[in-house]
Amino acid sequence: MSSYESTIGMYSSAVSEQSRIAIFTVFFSMCIGSFVGLQILQYVDIMCAVRGTCYGNEGFAHNASLMHPLAISLFFSSVVLIATAWAVKSLAPFRSLIEVSLISESTVNQIKQAETVLLFVGGVFLLFSLSAMFLSMLV
Repeated sequence: MSSYESTIGMYSSAVSEQSRIAIFTVFFSMCIGSFVGLQILQYVDIMCAVRGTCYGNEGFAHNASLMHPLAISLFFSSVVLIATAWAVKSLAPFRSLIEVSLISESTVNQIKQAETVLLFVGGVFLLFSLSAMFLSMLV
């Protein structure tokens, strides 16, 4: 086996590990954020239908009932994505894993770069969801 093939093998294993962590982070944040958004929407529906607090009241329930459900889910998903990416980037015990030779320094750098990209994507989603929530309240 040549050094070229071993280099490609090491690179592909590092990229696949980085991709797995990034995909898990996005999937986890979208699931949890959508669940929280769904729970908020059910709470608002109960407040509007059962208690009648949406009609004639300019409070939280009235404003939340005007927002599109996908905008609310996207908002909570982006918040969870930012929190999860930050937690993986800053709180994961990478030093301990490097010391016991379970992970290499280059893999840690690639994982941190992927989490930085996910932080940026979460910020973009957050801005998009806030603008969608604001625009849906105007309509």
